[in-house]
Amino acid sequence: MSVRIDKILTKEDDRPRISASSIKDWFSCQYKWKVKNIDKFKSPANIYLVTGTMFHWTQELTDKRGSELPNGKIDDKWFDALWAMVREEYQNGLRDNYDHAVVDPLYKEGKETLEPIVKVLFTEGIHLLREGGPILASEAWAKLDVPHTDYYLHGYIDRLFTTGFKWDFKTSKAKWGPFKKYGEVQHLIYPAMTLADITYFTDGNGDIQSAPMPKPEIEDFKFFVAIKHKRPKFPNTFQTDWVTTVRGINELKRQSTMKMITSIVREIEMHKEADDWIPNVLTGMCNYCDVRKAGLCPSMPKFIDGVDNKGE
Repeated sequence: MSVRIDKILTKEDDRPRISASSIKDWFSCQYKWKVKNIDKFKSPANIYLVTGTMFHWTQELTDKRGSELPNGKIDDKWFDALWAMVREEYQNGLRDNYDHAVVDPLYKEGKETLEPIVKVLFTEGIHLLREGGPILASEAWAKLDVPHTDYYLHGYIDRLFTTGFKWDFKTSKAKWGPFKKYGEVQHLIYPAMTLADITYFTDGNGDIQSAPMPKPEIEDFKFFVAIKHKRPKFPNTFQTDWVTTVRGINELKRQSTMKMITSIVREIEMHKEADDWIPNVLTGMCNYCDVRKAGLCPSMPKFIDGVDNKGE
């Protein structure tokens, strides 16, 4: 059973908050941020969300706080149990808007797609755990105050080590290049999380535990990316790619990151007061935006000419 630690520990805290994912939305489009964070628009269920959810459940089960594999191998019973947890997570998240006609086919497709990823994580991932050192927690949650504002920054760290090293797990259709890995906001935000005093996590049984946040002198942050091969003979096989994005970050860099977040929060508050949210029409990424696809963007063309000639 999944426990949303942030909701439990902050239910009495009515201060506004910001996360790495919302900062990423802010960088891409102010209006998109507004629709998702103020109007509370939620992206409809799709195969990418389903596979991403399962990928994270799987990585949790590979570490010492997760369930043990029966007989040391993946079998149908274990895989079905994992899939049931993903289904429960989606049903709880969608609540009254759970549409079986839309979501159930995604589960079937996701299960077939994710089975190779599970095997990758257990065959390649287990022995690589030693690289990071002893594991402190999976899905470790931390928060810290954003200086000079009422906001706090929060986030989940997919795998946190006692050394202070942090890993984030991703799925992708293609190998990550320098632009992609440095375009991910996590590589800025998560090392700054070391400034937090406490990290929270579950013990695998739904009980919340806490520990002091590791304070490393040298930071190491990595993305673990499962990449789907495009070879015709192996359409459903995956390879793994370890992408180091931050190494050797120091206290000064952490503090400068927090200053950046402070400036973002102040800009957000300025636009809230003026109610002048500006859609970004200068990027082809608009063609993939769920807010645009839902017809909620006031000024977007149907597609950006020359980028997506098929349109929608």
